[in-house]
Amino acid sequence: MADNSHIGLGRQVALERKISILANNVANISTAGYKAQHLLFSEFISPHDGSKSVQARTTYRDLSQGAIKPTYNELDFSIQGDGYFAVQAPDGIRYTRNGSFSLDGAGGLVTREGYSVLDDNGNPLTVPPGATRITAAADGTLSTDQGTLGKLKLAMFDNQQSLTPTGNSFYDAGTQTEKTIDNPKVMQGMLESSNVNATRELIEITQVSEAYKATQNQQTSDHQRAESMIQILTGLKT
Repeated sequence: MADNSHIGLGRQVALERKISILANNVANISTAGYKAQHLLFSEFISPHDGSKSVQARTTYRDLSQGAIKPTYNELDFSIQGDGYFAVQAPDGIRYTRNGSFSLDGAGGLVTREGYSVLDDNGNPLTVPPGATRITAAADGTLSTDQGTLGKLKLAMFDNQQSLTPTGNSFYDAGTQTEKTIDNPKVMQGMLESSNVNATRELIEITQVSEAYKATQNQQTSDHQRAESMIQILTGLKT
């Protein structure tokens, strides 16, 4: 009975974690460049009675390309294929697929959070006063009617799964070293949509919720049977 209780509790914990991840995916359906997260489970079979237990092992990201849609905003950019934009956050350089940028009061190219977008030398990109008609080449080089501004810093990593999410589609590379991208393809006036499949996520949330309730009911039933057995053994119930 104790083993069954332990197995049920482990399953509940795993299902709770999965529901949390699925809910976060759904919450980011409209977040440009967001990559859906998924949970890997490990199943253990007892050598004594053949009972099965489930444990949440790790999360992984779906790195597939989201749909690229036109916005017709000259400060929106997307990357076709691999790569991340580099930005200067308060606590260090962060990487993102969300290329929805704007200009701050000083002409700096920034994210919606106000983080400076970096050039390939690691410096903030700035548009000089009076400059117009910002254009982007496929390699990320930005220009205006006054000349070249610089090139968007585009980075790639050997192990994308180990990038740590820090919120709002930003990632911390940790100790990983940036790699340059051969033949990058930056598209202007376009944004990469979240790659979350809304229908699939909602169906899975329903299925996981039902499995959680079933496990909870089983736990309650096992607890009631255990109490009944204790009462019988102690002579409180005949």
